[in-house]
Amino acid sequence: MDDSNCAGALYHCSLMVHTLGIGVCCNGSLENTAHVSAELKKCLGIPKDHECSGAITMGYQNIRY
Repeated sequence: MDDSNCAGALYHCSLMVHTLGIGVCCNGSLENTAHVSAELKKCLGIPKDHECSGAITMGYQNIRY
C-alpha cells in the first residue's frame, strides 16, 4: 500500500465521520514524528517493519458553523 492509497482511505473516512457529526483533524506532525521516533511507533502499536502513511484524529465538535 502506498501513501496515495492511505490518503484516499483517510479522505473517505473523514467524509463518513462528518456525516455522523464528528469532526476530523489531519495530523501531519504525528505522521512525520512516527517516521523518526521508535518510541512513538511502539506507543501507537505500529510494528517496526511498518510505516505511518497518514494520521487523523476524530471527535465531537464544541463549535457548530
